[in-house]
This record gives sequence, C-alpha cells and structure tokens, in this order.
Amino acid sequence: MNRFVDVAVIGAGHAGLNAFKEIRRLTHDSLLINGGALGTTAARIGCMPSKVAIHLGDTDQKRTAFDRHGISGASDLQIDQTGAPEHAREHRDTSVDLVLANTTHEMDQQHLIEDFAAFTGPRTLKVGDDVVTANAIIVATGARSVIPEAWRDYAEGILTMDTLFEQASLPESIAVTGLGPIGIEIGQALHRMGVRLVGIEKGATISRLADAGINRAACVILEHEFSLWLGEAPEIQRDGEAFPVRAGGREARSTRSFSPPAGPRTPAGPASIACRSAAIRTACRATIRQPSGSMGCRSISRAMQPAVAPICSGQWSRAGLRTITRFIASRSPSERKHR
Repeated sequence: MNRFVDVAVIGAGHAGLNAFKEIRRLTHDSLLINGGALGTTAARIGCMPSKVAIHLGDTDQKRTAFDRHGISGASDLQIDQTGAPEHAREHRDTSVDLVLANTTHEMDQQHLIEDFAAFTGPRTLKVGDDVVTANAIIVATGARSVIPEAWRDYAEGILTMDTLFEQASLPESIAVTGLGPIGIEIGQALHRMGVRLVGIEKGATISRLADAGINRAACVILEHEFSLWLGEAPEIQRDGEAFPVRAGGREARSTRSFSPPAGPRTPAGPASIACRSAAIRTACRATIRQPSGSMGCRSISRAMQPAVAPICSGQWSRAGLRTITRFIASRSPSERKHR
C-alpha cells in the first residue's frame, strides 16, 4: 500500500515519541514507525532498571552504618542474588507498561506501523508491505550496545545494558570494562549488592570528568569500595567457566564482564534503516547524520534540509524538530497535497 504523509517519525523511543507528540499539534497527517520492542530504551534497559539497581545497592550499603545508630543484627542481612534482578525487572515492566499505556497503545494503524524502515529515496520509505512518502522524515532510531569485534568470541560471558537485567541472578564477580557514567553507576551498584568487582578504564579519566582535581577525588572515593585499573586497555579471554580480563599486567578472573558504552552508545540507525542502491546510500549518508552524543546531533545536509532530520534523546526537539515544525508551518494546504 502506498501512503503519503506530511511527517514520518522513525523510532518510538523517548526522542521519537516526544517529537511525534509535538508534530501532531501542527498536523495529524503524520506517521510513527518503529521496528523492534516498544516501550523506550530508557524504560526497558536504561534509566529505569539501573536506578532500581542503584537504590538496591544503596539500601544494602546502609546496613554498614546500623551499629552507629543503635541497630543490631545487620551482619545477618544480605541481598537475595535472584530476588534483586527480579525486583529490577518488575519495576522495569511497570515503567514500560506506563509508557505504552500513555503513548503507542493509544495509536491506531493509521498513525503507527510496527516494522523496520528502509530508505528507497530521499523522501520515501519501505516499511513492511507499505511504501511511505513523506514531506519530512525524522530519524530517532536511538542507539544500541556493541561488543567490540575482538571480544565477540566471548560474547556469552559479556553483559551489556541490553542483557544485564535479564540475568536470573547476580554474577559472583564481574569486570567492568569502561568507566564512563554508565560503567561507574552500574559498577558501584553491583559492588554494593555483593558482587566482587574491578573497574577497568583504558584512559586516566572516569565518568568523563573534565576537571583533573575532581577526577582524582572521584577515583579516591571509588577505590574505597572497589579496585580501579586505569591507563591500560582491557583484554578478555576464556578459561573454562571464567572470563579472565587482563590490563597492564594485572588479571581479574571474573564469571562475567560488563561492557558499558565507552562513549555514546552506537547509533542504531545503520542496523535498522537500510538504504537501497548506491545513489540512495549516498543520499542517506549525506542527510542522515547520526547522533554525535547524548546531548547533541550533527548537522544534516543543507541540500536536503528539511527533508530528513536526526534527533536524539538528549535534545529530542531542539534543533531537528524546530526545523521540521518550521517546514510544516510554512507549507500551504495545497503544497502539502503533493500527491
């Protein structure tokens, strides 16, 4: 079936849902396209379950101060190794249900297609059995966790944000390879829940801290809880059921490795949005510039503006959406009926 719309939004995550909501204030001639699970990355595998894990770790950590408050018996308290991840999943599922109930569950097939999109032209998309032509297309496909190529033979021993909260129980030990904000928060939470842990960072800076003094202070504070290995790139191997991680002559024998994004998560666009033919691939590379980080997006080709605009969750409406809304508002009803 051929469909013609004013605006098509690819991706029903945090950025895409908010963009779609704003766009519908200007035109109902719009379409949301999503391939894969609904419910947003933040609710399914990111912010929501990770904050539950942080809360669990902090709650368990408080028992170390019970004696000072006149509370005895703290030594008998412990985290349930299977109950803790189950608790995180329960809260995660509740968050996802709330997101769905207030967004995509309210949409009919006229406004939502659950399938992957492929560009067949600068303004045309193949979505399942449909061909969608749009005056403007917003790309909000988000990002995905990636295991480094050299480590893929050991993938079963490596956890990412996509798989961490799907484990039946907490691991006995883990090496966190990459100490950006996500590695730090997840590492500290796991440690406080009783997981033996070492944090490894190939650089000298943790959590992207720009100030050298603050970085040193943060390292000192964290090293009171678990070991930090800085300045050496990690290497992973397999030895029976263990996955030894080596860095700078040191070795940690862990049952699992957690590989958080070393920088921004890898954009999901290339994996979920195909560009057909050499000419279209060239056009797509020129117009669909992927997010440069969580707080901004690279510019798109001036020649194609405002046909295609990328947005990301950090600035879901600021630059790309302003361009699109100006474009919609500037077109007369007759111009919109391009078909």
